[in-house]
Amino acid sequence: MKLYQWAELLGIMLIMVSTAAQIFLVEPAKRNLEFLVVGSFVSTAERNLSAELARNFRSLAVRDGVPEGEADALVKGLTGISKEAGRVARYRSDTGRATQLTENIFSFAAFVIFVLGTVLTVVGRYAEMRAKAH
Repeated sequence: MKLYQWAELLGIMLIMVSTAAQIFLVEPAKRNLEFLVVGSFVSTAERNLSAELARNFRSLAVRDGVPEGEADALVKGLTGISKEAGRVARYRSDTGRATQLTENIFSFAAFVIFVLGTVLTVVGRYAEMRAKAH
């Protein structure tokens, strides 16, 4: 095989590798990031809802004659749930940032490999057409 044929073959292989990287690396990272973003929204909503419930529960419990000690214990439990949801939201946010960076790196690498493969394929095809013309 001639050099331009090897270049064309390598170019086609690089295009296939870039497509596989897009399918098996970039897309799963993107889905994971979307999952983390939705989970972060849910955790934030849980935290806000829990805090609001704790505020409302305390006033309702005192109004309905529940002893203050019991009301405070229940409110403390609801506040603990709110703090835990906040920790989960922060973890998901941090993990999301790392996942986004990884996705960007994979996307750039797949793009570079695709461009390199395309250039090699075009150069190989051009050299072959030129060789046949002479």
